[in-house]
Amino acid sequence: MRISYAEPEVLLSLECSMESEVWLLDLSPRSLTRAPTAWAEVGVDPAEYPRRLGEIIGQQLRQDPDCELKSEKPLVDFLQKAVDELGERNIPGSCTACIAMLTRAGNLHVLNIGDSGLHLIRDGVSIFSTNEQQHYFNCPFQLGTGNYDTPDDADYYILEDLAEGDLIVRAGVGCVVVNLTDHD
Repeated sequence: MRISYAEPEVLLSLECSMESEVWLLDLSPRSLTRAPTAWAEVGVDPAEYPRRLGEIIGQQLRQDPDCELKSEKPLVDFLQKAVDELGERNIPGSCTACIAMLTRAGNLHVLNIGDSGLHLIRDGVSIFSTNEQQHYFNCPFQLGTGNYDTPDDADYYILEDLAEGDLIVRAGVGCVVVNLTDHD
């Protein structure tokens, strides 16, 4: 099966077979006070928390490639472990998260918390998109220091009907999500 994964200005073609799996991971930094520069204003690198979160989740995925057989929502489990670990290490920061995992069975697990998103495009038509999560305008759900949102608050989807040639687009709110409609 050939599935394509795209971010703005980047297109990757991923080849998958029943013997291999592909994980698509993206975490977008968001700050405690909604503006990405707020963490920098208090001396914290706003990219550190999401980067470390991604590293921990990536390690977990590599260590447990059969995770979809053990849990209905493995991405929630991995994300919760990563958030807990960063809390124990006292790593300050926060982020939204959009994580996708293509399983050996050909199912795409998608977790989205916050205002990033994922679209599945088939034959030029958007046939699936995640929902944006906001508490109120310009205040997305997010994980990390001082936030009450948890991985259990994330929307979770399992797409079972992927087809050859499907295009998966993961985009942050700062670019494609805000500026393009499903029709575009």
